[in-house]
Amino acid sequence: MFMRFAINLCLCVGLPAVAAAEPMTFKEARKAFGRVEKPVAIVTNVDWLDQKQEEILAALVSNIPYFGAIALNKDEGLFVDWLQAAAQHHDAAAARSAALAHCEASKKPGSSACIVVLEVRAAGQGEQTLSAPAAEALRTEYRKLRAPKAFAISRSTGNFGFARGDAEAALTACETAGTSADDCTVLVAD
Repeated sequence: MFMRFAINLCLCVGLPAVAAAEPMTFKEARKAFGRVEKPVAIVTNVDWLDQKQEEILAALVSNIPYFGAIALNKDEGLFVDWLQAAAQHHDAAAARSAALAHCEASKKPGSSACIVVLEVRAAGQGEQTLSAPAAEALRTEYRKLRAPKAFAISRSTGNFGFARGDAEAALTACETAGTSADDCTVLVAD
């Protein structure tokens, strides 16, 4: 899923990092994942970004759902037509990895190596390991379903899905949400 902004920034659904070996209950998940928090930026101190560029990066945070990241390279800098934020990942490491992969694939041949220059996390994140949309869906829509029900996430795409019924219904919802996924696992089941 891609969303474009006036500054030509696009968000892509990304890689979740955590899925329990055994599904947890909604009560356990509510404690583990908590409320969806306001995103905060962590701008990497890079000597080739000037203060204005760092301010621009920090301002992008309100458009990047956690967990997210932007990677750039020194030779091309911030103002490139391929600028893309990896977003809506289920952890910071997955967002960093997706941002670096996009930068490396998009940069000009011979340009310097890409580095992560911005990370977006949830304020007071703690052990939060779901993307903002997934955490919100778990707390609102999933909670309202009558049991039996299940909630699944994908490690490779950042997809998530939930359904009333057996776990297979949630896995199917996850596999067909947004980008096709073949690695969905059940995270919550009641």
